[in-house]
Amino acid sequence: MIGAVILAAGCSERMGRFKLTLKVKGKTIIEHTLSGVYNVVDEIVVVGGCRTDELKKVLKLYEKVRIVENQDYKKGMFTSVKKGLSETHSDYIFVVPADCPLISKRIYRLLLENKNGIVVPSYKMRAGHPVLVNKYVKELILKEPDEFNLKEFIKKHGAKYVEVDTDEILMDMDRPEDFEKIKERIENG
Repeated sequence: MIGAVILAAGCSERMGRFKLTLKVKGKTIIEHTLSGVYNVVDEIVVVGGCRTDELKKVLKLYEKVRIVENQDYKKGMFTSVKKGLSETHSDYIFVVPADCPLISKRIYRLLLENKNGIVVPSYKMRAGHPVLVNKYVKELILKEPDEFNLKEFIKKHGAKYVEVDTDEILMDMDRPEDFEKIKERIENG
């Protein structure tokens, strides 16, 4: 079984408004993020925190999606990684921030062809998202302290890096100018 954990607990402070419900071409950013992974996996756990109720409204029609709330989201993103992974039942799990709406099905499928303990896409020697972990790595992550982070975990345990031909794996939305770049990409197909 293949799963995905979508990290959606943040408050979008740098954006100045809740970025995951911003719309482009009739869909919210989190829906665009889901569209890349939705037909590739069997289960999806969306980890909310700051604005979970808004996420529930937006995602209520997505059958594969289960929304869980991370009460500790203010302690950092790694708490959401752990919360999401603890709720999955899959052998392989993608971990992806909810503000990465450009990642295509092709990238998810490519990473699945390279199953390893930890698989990370890379574009021009820069690591990106999503990260794919197996159930054994999941258990190791769950044992780490909340103050840790996924980047340090990967450095500690090593990963297989898969070179891809697109910078979509590097693009997320933290500031209004990031949203404008992503919006333009989505609108231009």
